[in-house]
Amino acid sequence: MIIDGHIHIGSWNYKYYSSLSVDICQLNKLLDRCGIDGAVLVPTDRRENHVLLNEIKRKGNKRYWFFPWINPKEDDWRTFLGTHIKEISGIKVHSSLDHILGGITNKIYMPLLEFAQKEGLLMYVHCGRWQEAASYKFVLQMARKYNKANFIIAHLGGDHEELKIQAPLEVKKSRLKNVFFDISATREFWAIESGLRLLGADRFIFGSDYPVMHPQVALEIINVLDIPMKDKEFILSGNLSRLLNNRKVT
Repeated sequence: MIIDGHIHIGSWNYKYYSSLSVDICQLNKLLDRCGIDGAVLVPTDRRENHVLLNEIKRKGNKRYWFFPWINPKEDDWRTFLGTHIKEISGIKVHSSLDHILGGITNKIYMPLLEFAQKEGLLMYVHCGRWQEAASYKFVLQMARKYNKANFIIAHLGGDHEELKIQAPLEVKKSRLKNVFFDISATREFWAIESGLRLLGADRFIFGSDYPVMHPQVALEIINVLDIPMKDKEFILSGNLSRLLNNRKVT
């Protein structure tokens, strides 16, 4: 079984992604071609959470798990999450595009983190180059404070080689057991191998970040890793399946 842990559905406001619109019917066909059995689905920066949830229920023909993109500056997030809690498996936050300095250490995220911990929802946190808003170090701080919640650090810690190498090292030093890595949009196979040597295969999750990166390309990166097949199976589905705890949109 293969699960893509990071796919966006919809159209983008971000100007460089304006041509990357994808709907769920297109995704169904693409995953068939790639041999992928299911995926975690997240809206685009338009945060059209209602639209995506309805598309999953009406048109999805794979095993899909729904992670709404929540901007804590918007007042209606509590109502949305409360209303659809049985259909939600995790929460995606992106402090860079939502322009929140301090990332998830900013006090505006505290009610959201408390909600996620109480409801057992995964916290999927974008990490990138803009360290003032999207540092993996912020995730470690909050994972220590909210130690009953599980956190997924996106993009292996950030879109730069140094970040991808340092983030797993700091997780190992921290001894935190509730932090995992999504390796989506990671071109550096050797950085993934470095993280695996440090932490073991049970901390890493396959993802593409489609349509930013093609799922087939992401699969080929897993294929070339010099690791046992059992470890590849953990990365491709086992780890995420365990974390999702079978919370599937029906």
